[in-house]
Amino acid sequence: MDAARHCFAKFGFEATTVDRIAGQAGVSVGLLYRFYKSKAAIIEAIVIEDSEAQFQALAEAIDADALGSIGAAQLVQSSFSETALDPDRIVLMFEVAAAIHRNQELRGFLRRRRAELRASLIDRLTGKGLNREEAAGILARLDMASAIASGVAMHAVINGDASLERSLGEVSALITATLATDR
Repeated sequence: MDAARHCFAKFGFEATTVDRIAGQAGVSVGLLYRFYKSKAAIIEAIVIEDSEAQFQALAEAIDADALGSIGAAQLVQSSFSETALDPDRIVLMFEVAAAIHRNQELRGFLRRRRAELRASLIDRLTGKGLNREEAAGILARLDMASAIASGVAMHAVINGDASLERSLGEVSALITATLATDR
């Protein structure tokens, strides 16, 4: 998967061949196909790994909240991890998004996966005393914060902004301040 991430970020999903991924990984194409049936399957694996990491960070933030006062602001802060600031990861995520946009099967997979993780986070939040509507509202605001951060990241990558970390930090602070009135 590291080889695929590298190739997708450097060459793009469309220009990356399975041969190129195998070469980067130092394995045969046949061995690669034993683990992944296609490039799309590799994207699925990347999405699963990335979404699991994000889910884990959010779940830990929710679980650490002993008083049941978790709000969108706290979840936004926990979702801005250091990996989110990595320019190579940002480029990779844009390639993944483009591949998902072009591939209906991948799009369906991502929507199902997202719904599963979202339901699990809502269950965790309701377990902390929020009702389902409040929990869904927090996740909707978290989605908006993520969209804003993605836009800042895209702008920084396109413009070669050396201050990506500062820009995302400022966006995080702004979103956190805006959401500070949440429960």
